[in-house]
Amino acid sequence: MSALLEKFGAYWNTLSRRDRRLMVVMVTAIVLFVGYFAVTGVRSRVNKLEASVASKQRDLELIQHMTGSIAENRATLDQMQADMEKYKGFSVSGFLESTGDELKIAENITNINDQGLQEGTYFDEHRYEVVMKKVSLEQLVNYLYKIQSADQPLRVDKLKVRTNTRNREEISSVNIDVVFSKIKLEA
Repeated sequence: MSALLEKFGAYWNTLSRRDRRLMVVMVTAIVLFVGYFAVTGVRSRVNKLEASVASKQRDLELIQHMTGSIAENRATLDQMQADMEKYKGFSVSGFLESTGDELKIAENITNINDQGLQEGTYFDEHRYEVVMKKVSLEQLVNYLYKIQSADQPLRVDKLKVRTNTRNREEISSVNIDVVFSKIKLEA
């Protein structure tokens, strides 16, 4: 290292005063030029890293929000599955008959037909047809209300009413399609 300094010192001494000044200005300019690009490059990388950190923080907040939503949805699904477990032994035809007994129209219910299971994407629907004869409009409305307001997932899908041509206040026959829905269980 000292040999290199001695050679530089010997070279420096051979230069004129003007050449020495020019050399100092050139070296200074080169150092400033290289320093400018080094600082600019570092600053550019720092800016990119800051933007990346901000983006990652937003992503983290979104993930945390989604995690909370997933937890809420999971709790809702668990509750729905627990509710569905309550209806595992539920007999729709038994419910329809007992509702007729409760409203004192059991003798007017002529038939409860099991229409079978209709599989859907998310829900399976078990369909039943209730056939009634000679009921009043009030009795029919009360029966439909009991079905629709049941704790079980029942709904009236179709209703066909035929009135008596001689006595308009009496309904001659009624066909009610009742659907019992349950969540499709994954195997």
